[in-house]
Amino acid sequence: MSRIRLDHHVTTGALPEAVDSMAPYWIDECAASAGVHTNAKQVREVIERAREQVASLLGCPDRSEEIVFVNSGTEAINLAVLGYVRANRRFGNHVVCSPIEHPAVLNSLTALEQEGVCQSFVSVDNEGFLQRDSLAELLTDHTLLVCCQLANLDIGAIQALEPVGAMIRERGIAFFVDATAAAGRMEVNVDRLKADLLALSPHRFGGPKGVGCLYRNRRLKLAPLVHGGEQETGLWPGTENVPAIVGCGVAAESAERHLDETVRRLRGLQSRLWLGLQEAVPGGRLNGPPLGRNRVCHQLSLRWEGIEAEGLALFADMQGLGIATGSGCLSRSLESHHVLSAIGLNPAQTQQTVTLGIGLDTAESDIDRAVEILRAGVERLRSITPPADSAGTGGYGEA
Repeated sequence: MSRIRLDHHVTTGALPEAVDSMAPYWIDECAASAGVHTNAKQVREVIERAREQVASLLGCPDRSEEIVFVNSGTEAINLAVLGYVRANRRFGNHVVCSPIEHPAVLNSLTALEQEGVCQSFVSVDNEGFLQRDSLAELLTDHTLLVCCQLANLDIGAIQALEPVGAMIRERGIAFFVDATAAAGRMEVNVDRLKADLLALSPHRFGGPKGVGCLYRNRRLKLAPLVHGGEQETGLWPGTENVPAIVGCGVAAESAERHLDETVRRLRGLQSRLWLGLQEAVPGGRLNGPPLGRNRVCHQLSLRWEGIEAEGLALFADMQGLGIATGSGCLSRSLESHHVLSAIGLNPAQTQQTVTLGIGLDTAESDIDRAVEILRAGVERLRSITPPADSAGTGGYGEA
């Protein structure tokens, strides 16, 4: 029996059409874009075509020059946060973000602290939603940048960022949106968001790994993080990963064309999974918002009394089911997850949490088999786990 993957929120397979589009640029059409000959010109043209496809996905098809290709979503985030703050330090030394941002944001800000930049954190509620009043109170005359996720990879919360972006723009502060967990699974429009900077991770919507995208408002000045030639207007110099860029463009075009169909199908599978687990496995709790318009369509973050996530993931793996126990960047860490802690979960509850991600190739039969495997795993682990003590350190006493 074939294996089932329910970690598609972390990464998903490249679309066949994206893979096919990449093939010529590994061998036959492998010229570097900087040359003056015909082959180099053709490579420049396909890179620009990919730039147009990404810009269209983001609702700015007439401004493709504002798309910068890097090598990953993490690099796009670093270029946005570090690049903007370093280029504009004379105007301020303060950045605002939430405590549930991706580690690429949080660790970039930690690095900036060593350069004299201050940071403040916006409050979030127990479903992971930003408290807008808290954000407004944190903005000062020295605030350079506000960083917000559009959707959270770990608990699925979709932020209502349009009014946030409008408020920030009115104050003359730059706004960075991390859309790495959102693109291809919901609409992402830089103009409606009032985003000055926005990062994408194509491998999460059917593109290849090895490429990331940064939208940058042309008026903004960024300091490059690496130094070399003039590729990507000098912001990310070096020979481009042409196959990955081409595949990214094709995936972006497909994501835009099929978005409504994709969301409808994934929401149906998400509902089937959640209802099946509620019926088959008692005592489950959903982290983040309930299913619906405030939650991404392809992810569930769950915890069960009386189990530890690592044990459940290992049991599931032996039965042919792959699930995640944390984000793609943190799942190998034994520390309490920062996102779950920020929404009020204690260490025992974070250790009980698994995350399930549904992909475009997930079938209803995969969902049903996953429910049965998780039911058996929870029952097995509960049978060997003692009840929690009165201090609430785990087990059956934890809700």
